[in-house]
Amino acid sequence: MEKVKVIIEWASDGTISAMMEDTCMVEVSRFFMKFTQNESCGKCAPCRIGGRKLLNYLGKICSGEGSNEDIEHMK
Repeated sequence: MEKVKVIIEWASDGTISAMMEDTCMVEVSRFFMKFTQNESCGKCAPCRIGGRKLLNYLGKICSGEGSNEDIEHMK
């Protein structure tokens, strides 16, 4: 039987995420950013505007349409 390798990550809130080694971390980031956007009250600009921009950049990268410039903007 072949062993399955997983990536285990400790988040700052104490949660543990276990993922297969071939999990796309950009897709994981997009998933959590989408969750954050849905949970945000939208009152402050960093969450309302910056979060939306990050989600758009991550979406472009996940769909294969991202560029190096998108990565630089995310920094």
